[in-house]
Amino acid sequence: MAGQLLQAIATDLNLKQYQNETATEFSSRVLYSAMSCWIKTTCLDNSISGEIGVSRRHILSRCTPVLSEFLKRMPKCVSWFEPDGTDEQPVSIIRSRLLRSGDIVNVGFNTNIALADENCEELIPGVIWKRGALLQKGCTYSGISTLEYNEKVATASAPAPNFPVGEWLDTYIKEAWWENSECAYEGFEFFNPQKKAKNNHSCWQLIPTAAVDDIMLMRRQIYNNQYEYVLYRCEEKKIHRIDSFLQKQGLHRKLMITLRYKAGNAIPGKASIFSDHVHLQLWVHLPMRETASLESYAWPFNNILDCLEWTMPLQLWTYIAPQLSKLGLNVTEENYG
Repeated sequence: MAGQLLQAIATDLNLKQYQNETATEFSSRVLYSAMSCWIKTTCLDNSISGEIGVSRRHILSRCTPVLSEFLKRMPKCVSWFEPDGTDEQPVSIIRSRLLRSGDIVNVGFNTNIALADENCEELIPGVIWKRGALLQKGCTYSGISTLEYNEKVATASAPAPNFPVGEWLDTYIKEAWWENSECAYEGFEFFNPQKKAKNNHSCWQLIPTAAVDDIMLMRRQIYNNQYEYVLYRCEEKKIHRIDSFLQKQGLHRKLMITLRYKAGNAIPGKASIFSDHVHLQLWVHLPMRETASLESYAWPFNNILDCLEWTMPLQLWTYIAPQLSKLGLNVTEENYG
């Protein structure tokens, strides 16, 4: 019975099991997209007061029991939606991602949530994102998004960046607010962009490092597991503090990736290309903009909170790959198709 239910849902979402994909992986992927559709549908419920949209609590109360019922029938998917170490509810996670993607929007002084007005955006030739769409003939779900593929349009290989990687940093340095400082190093850690490591965590050390283009990235702990990030211009002895808003956007992550690229030590990634999908493996967390793209159009692999491994349709890799390349990652492709 559970298998028939899953297949019916997959048919509605136009999803098929991928090459080398286990039944549990496929089930989790289908339920993840199904819940995004259900959340968008719930946003159309009429509220008692007549206000536009519905409350966040209404979405939780309507959608959580639906997911719970699915998981009772498919218990192997429970650990995917409820990974150890988090109390965050799966419906809240998907709802936040839909808000970031623009499929649903804040209304009523940001107290309610409504389905976005339906409109189309061409991501790449042959791939159209239908914002605010639920289930439509000829469309398929990819992650939390509704896409339409034009099979007559050939999907080209991912283009190379059209401007040098890291050019944004030169502009940022020129426009940033710098203040004089002798830069007392006490309490700071220093980012070593030349450290041969797949991740960025291992690149932090307690002694100053060689500067890249006269720039050094430093941090110091201000709260439990929270840091203040600072750029230091070594010759001029000036510092620039990364404000909290830019840190929430992941600027510190973008700085680490770019500095390593400029030091000739680009961070690796791996894309396994199959005949019907791409499996992406990363070893660093990305800035918010690039993370939002993956959250919108790809499926987390190991669990709902996985930010380092993603599964996506073959067509979407042509859209995602240039973003990673432009960021400064060195993603190698291995073809299994």
